[in-house]
Amino acid sequence: MKSTMRSTKFYSILLVLSTLIVTILGKKRAAKDQDTDIIDKLLQKRRTLSTHLAISPILYLGDGNFTKYVVDRPREYYAMLLFTATAPQYQCSVCVKTKGAYIDAATHYQNQYDFEVTPADKKMIFFVVEVDSARSVFSDMQLETVPRVYVLPPTQTKSPKMKIGDFEVEAKVLLDGTKSILDEIESISGIKIDVMVDPVPCILALCLVSLLVALFVSNASYDVYGALLWYQSPRLWVLVSAVCFAVGVSGSIFCVIRAAPPLGHGRQGAVVFAGQGRDQYLVEGLVVAAWTLGVGLSLFLMLAATRMKRFPLLRHCAVLLALSVCAVLLLQIWDAYVMKTGWYSLKETLPAEVWSFLTSSVKKGSGLPKRLLRMSEYWLLESRSWEAFSKKFQVLVVDYLKRQLLGKGGSV
Repeated sequence: MKSTMRSTKFYSILLVLSTLIVTILGKKRAAKDQDTDIIDKLLQKRRTLSTHLAISPILYLGDGNFTKYVVDRPREYYAMLLFTATAPQYQCSVCVKTKGAYIDAATHYQNQYDFEVTPADKKMIFFVVEVDSARSVFSDMQLETVPRVYVLPPTQTKSPKMKIGDFEVEAKVLLDGTKSILDEIESISGIKIDVMVDPVPCILALCLVSLLVALFVSNASYDVYGALLWYQSPRLWVLVSAVCFAVGVSGSIFCVIRAAPPLGHGRQGAVVFAGQGRDQYLVEGLVVAAWTLGVGLSLFLMLAATRMKRFPLLRHCAVLLALSVCAVLLLQIWDAYVMKTGWYSLKETLPAEVWSFLTSSVKKGSGLPKRLLRMSEYWLLESRSWEAFSKKFQVLVVDYLKRQLLGKGGSV
């Protein structure tokens, strides 16, 4: 009897130990599977981020991916968030300006740190959250004004859920420029980012100087006196005049003073024109300068083509081609002007009396200048036949002059 009881106790203890061992092993295996899933997700996220960062220094977030890249834990990088509204309908010039400085800061970071090999405490990703694509995020965070900036530290799997509002940075940092943003990043995260100067302009300038020196030396080898008078060459001054004109119309001085970036960055990649803001990109000014110089060159070629006496057909084709190029470039300039000045209102610029004179209708007491202005509008926009124009001119101008000069009655 006693041996039976001992056997029962032994098997009971053995069963309990077996159960404990199986339970512990199961938990370890589940934890291991969970860790494997987390590692796989991290690797997949890292590959996705690397692919995006190879295209642009910033990443756009919306309602569909905000949680994945910002909220989910673990997150092995600092997340810098810019909440903004740069779409033209919002007319937020501050948003456009601050976004440009923000992109410059992201570009400087990308040029100095490789995301794939940088340690986690030095990794940072610059996100942009536009209001139109993240309305739920804006609503959840109760954001009513933009721009807003946040710098979130990396998180671990067991890190407590953070409140994004606790990591807000003053928007004034964005308004103070790229250097101010980089200093703020260093004070918060310890990541030092230097402002790097693009060497391409300096290299191009050195190449130009070297070319001029080579030309001078080449001419001096057979005509020293002529080489000393190189500055009297008409071709040289034509080139200098074209360069000065291009600098003037391109706004290059503005770009140098404001340290404008070469290009902007949008959802579809590089952006040449800065939208309706009062800022511009460097390449944008160069494109406008090229268009303007192209208009002048096409008009010059059209004039030169008219002097071709021997080949009439070729002369006509050359004139039409030059005229077509001129028209296309003028349309490009006009479209760019309309896009850039959508915020501009002529009514708010002119005095009220001048605006009233230009837009009001002709009344009985209106003077001759107003009547002539009305006739010019009618000729350009409304007239369909010479007979209709003559009748309108008779009523508005001729009858008015008869009343003023001869004292004859008449009506407007």
